[in-house]
Amino acid sequence: MGDLDGTRESAAAADSPAEGPPSPAEAPPEPKRRRPKPAWILLACAVALASAWAWWHFSHLGQESTDDAQIESDVVPLAMEVGGRIARATVLDDQHVRAGEVLVELEGAQYQARLAEAHAAFDSAEQKALAAQAQAESAAAQAMGGYSSSSAAVTRAAANLAGAKAEVAAAAAAVRQAAAAERRTRLDDRRAQSLFRARAIPEAKLDAARASAAEAKAAWARARALLAQARQAEVAARETVARQRGELGAAAPVAARIQAANATARLAADAATAAKARLALAKLALEETRLVAPVDGVVSNLTAHVGTLVQPGQTVAELVPDRVYVVASFKETQLERMRVGQPADVSVDAYPGRALKARVESFSGGTGARFSLLPPENATGNFVKIVQRVPVRLAFVRLPPDLPRLRAGMSVEVTVQVGGTPYAKRERNRHPSAKLGLDP
Repeated sequence: MGDLDGTRESAAAADSPAEGPPSPAEAPPEPKRRRPKPAWILLACAVALASAWAWWHFSHLGQESTDDAQIESDVVPLAMEVGGRIARATVLDDQHVRAGEVLVELEGAQYQARLAEAHAAFDSAEQKALAAQAQAESAAAQAMGGYSSSSAAVTRAAANLAGAKAEVAAAAAAVRQAAAAERRTRLDDRRAQSLFRARAIPEAKLDAARASAAEAKAAWARARALLAQARQAEVAARETVARQRGELGAAAPVAARIQAANATARLAADAATAAKARLALAKLALEETRLVAPVDGVVSNLTAHVGTLVQPGQTVAELVPDRVYVVASFKETQLERMRVGQPADVSVDAYPGRALKARVESFSGGTGARFSLLPPENATGNFVKIVQRVPVRLAFVRLPPDLPRLRAGMSVEVTVQVGGTPYAKRERNRHPSAKLGLDP
């Protein structure tokens, strides 16, 4: 019934003249769109994901990356070696300085006075050492000369004693000869007297016999006197020999005297050496009143101001050297293919869009947690296994000249090429440690 009515209305519309476009209510209905099936949607998503994964995999193949990295520098604490009041500060905070440039200078009046005192003490000690050395040489010469003189004196005394003994022996022989002559002349005198009384000889012969007897007696007396004198000379010679031998015994320890004199000279020389060391320390203390920059860098955290009283060892500033490097903390699971000398790309957060070249320089001997203030103690029973990170040091290679200053502590992202690219091979040939294939 409904279909018949629709047919009639259609025929009437066809017979009626065209008066304009049909109204919306009278427009024919649009055909319905067919909805895609869920299977096709899932397939398209899978293809897109596979393509994205393939692109990421091949683009990151042979790379190890981390954003747990920052620029580091060997910050040098600048401390005064001596104490005093600051007289001059030539730098400002965060100022760039050159190696050897004077940064802080203390008042040096007292150190100059100490240097003058040490110099005077050294001069005095040096003169004493020279005098002691001269005395030692003189004492050695005197000791050797005294011993030689005493030895010669003993030899002469012994010779004199031998001569005195010979004179005593000669005098004794002369006494015996004179005694024999005296007996002979006395007997001749007695015989002459008997013959004269018997009127056998003249009186002249008797007088001659008496004279001979008197002369022989006088000669005998003189011989006895010479013998006594010779014996006294022998006694004196013996006493001289004994005295000279005593002096020789006193002069005999020549080596001990020379050793004592040399010991005195060495003590004086040691005192001069100690005075020279004190003089060097005084010079060094005066030089250390000036704090100089050890390397080129930027002075930061400056606390030194004119009039400030500082103590020895007190830090007055910190110097950040111009040479910087990167310390990146890689997961321990990323270190399998990493080697010293491999190239790396460094992206500094402060300077986006600037890719810097670097190379792996060294690996830490332990994880970061191991060197922390409170290392983990896994023997307590509360062990939870987590992936550890190992600090890796990287050195920059050919920094661009127009690159702004890299400051310690800046955050960076590091990507190490571990796939053996030609650049990595060139770096290995350039660095022997990497060419040997050292493991981290």
